[in-house]
Amino acid sequence: MLHLVFILFYLQFLSPKITPFTKFNTNIAMVTAAVNIGQGHVQLEELGAITNMPVLSNSKYQLLHNDISTYMNELSWEDVELAGKEETKNAIENNDVGPEGRPMIAVVADGAWSKRSYKTKYNALSGIACIVGAKTRKILFIGVRNNYCCVCQRAYKNNKEPKEHMCFKNWLFPSTVMEADIIVDGFKRSLDMHNLIYLRLIGDGDSSVMNKLHCAKPYGRDFLIKKFEFLNHILRNYVNKLKDIALLQKEEQIEAQTIKDRILRLRYAITEAVKYWRNKKDISFEEELLNLKKDLMNGHSHEQRMDKLVAAKSHILFHAESLLYKINNNAAESYNSIFSKFIGGKRVNFSMRELKGMVKNVTQYNILIYT
Repeated sequence: MLHLVFILFYLQFLSPKITPFTKFNTNIAMVTAAVNIGQGHVQLEELGAITNMPVLSNSKYQLLHNDISTYMNELSWEDVELAGKEETKNAIENNDVGPEGRPMIAVVADGAWSKRSYKTKYNALSGIACIVGAKTRKILFIGVRNNYCCVCQRAYKNNKEPKEHMCFKNWLFPSTVMEADIIVDGFKRSLDMHNLIYLRLIGDGDSSVMNKLHCAKPYGRDFLIKKFEFLNHILRNYVNKLKDIALLQKEEQIEAQTIKDRILRLRYAITEAVKYWRNKKDISFEEELLNLKKDLMNGHSHEQRMDKLVAAKSHILFHAESLLYKINNNAAESYNSIFSKFIGGKRVNFSMRELKGMVKNVTQYNILIYT
């Protein structure tokens, strides 16, 4: 609740549009509350009807909503700047500095969309992605892509010029590449915004992000950004591949059932091997990594008919270093959960106009991290 109190204080007393002698504005408080719980004017009207309380009109609500969004966006970018300074301080203290004296850090990146895809429909009208500092777990960059504006669309259908309005449309390409475009944009702007180099990227298995980063080369032709994957994501992919193999073994039902029965055991063997070598204190990290890869390869080396299982294990071997680091994306997922609350749990279509202004939820996330 601290973030909400701070925002209300700013809007009531520090806003340039409101004098110190202005009384507490109930309308501002109501709109701010509605924004922070992921609701809108319709829900406020229902609340007013039940409590027998007059509610401001929709036009007034939209005007206040725009003002509040502006102020909250300003606060959000101030929080982003503070997070960058904190990451810089930590990097310098740990001597993580590049040849030119620029601090280098690891970041977590992830994206979210305005609707659920259920692994079939990747056609969301809006998408959002954030870059979070791995040390501070605070947001360093956030971007929104929106390929729809209801005002422009209505004017187009009626063969008219759209009236003057705040247009939120800033994307003309498929929804599937929104996340990669935002993350690459964040890497390109890291030097200007924070004077930081994002040396290591912690993300999911989306290869399009790394492909775009290799093409963009945000830090020069000779600088290589290293990618790490989340521990749970690697193991989940491995389990899914084992399930697919079991489904394909139709002509050999015994082997298929054997694989199904032992999927969890195979996963457990990997996690225990990782835990064993990670806790070894008397050898170097390079030796830990080499021994872990040997253990992972040994899992199916004695089976002559398990080529597909070995192929499934190759992904695990490729990301063995990520397994030893025990990396997760909890920071990005925490932000995505707050973002989901702001858009009504993805049940309300905010993509018509408003999603581009959802950067304001950075304030809530970073203040929660501070407290």
